[in-house]
Amino acid sequence: MMPCDSSFKRHQCSLSSWSSADIVRYTSLDPSQADALKHAFTSRVSLIQGPPGTGKTFIGGLIARMIRANTDQSILCICYTNHALDQFLEHMLEAGERRIVRLGCRSKSEKLSGYSLRELVRTKAFESDSRFIKRIDAQLYSMIEDIEEIIRVLKAGVSWFYPDGGIRVLLQEEYPDYYDCFPDFSQDADGFTTTGQDGKSFRKDELWKKWIKGDSFPSFLRNKLDASCPAEFEDIWDLPHGVRLQLKTAWETRVLAGSINEL
Repeated sequence: MMPCDSSFKRHQCSLSSWSSADIVRYTSLDPSQADALKHAFTSRVSLIQGPPGTGKTFIGGLIARMIRANTDQSILCICYTNHALDQFLEHMLEAGERRIVRLGCRSKSEKLSGYSLRELVRTKAFESDSRFIKRIDAQLYSMIEDIEEIIRVLKAGVSWFYPDGGIRVLLQEEYPDYYDCFPDFSQDADGFTTTGQDGKSFRKDELWKKWIKGDSFPSFLRNKLDASCPAEFEDIWDLPHGVRLQLKTAWETRVLAGSINEL
């Protein structure tokens, strides 16, 4: 249900039988705004963009008002600048929303001066909510730390070992035939370090790096292969470089899926 002011008149919007034409007919929204509203309520992530004056803040505020009017959900609003956040919250104030907590101390809006976290905690009128606000504040900062850690993982990328065991654990658990094509030859059976043809120590992820570069299996290691190698060993090491990169990308996506879902 839309807000009750003159622009919307509590028009009913059913997600199962959405009609942008009806919304345009019975409300003040234009077709693109009606489509943006539908997209916001039917997608996990929605990007609304447009030049200045096209109603981006207006639609964002309408989405927030409809969520607040039809559910008991709280809303976390994050903006790129303090000015943009002030504009959005002022819009919510003008629409009648009063349960607002403004985090951060760089707001220049007089209208929002009474809604800063510090002011709400200090104000006696909000004493009964102070514990709740402090708890939410602690939860928010904890969430920020978690989000920063997830972003750090995503920026670092995926390797043979990272994150959470990396490609190695994924192949070991879900693609064992591929995993067995990258045995660890960094040490021999007696515990001595294996060296490559360049005289450098053979790293645990050496075969993986050679495979994704498009190299062939090192000939000097073939005498170390045993019966545990899968029947597909030669086929996997003969795959074209482009196919290898496609598999690498798919596996990286699987490794990062948990972090992306958490974010």
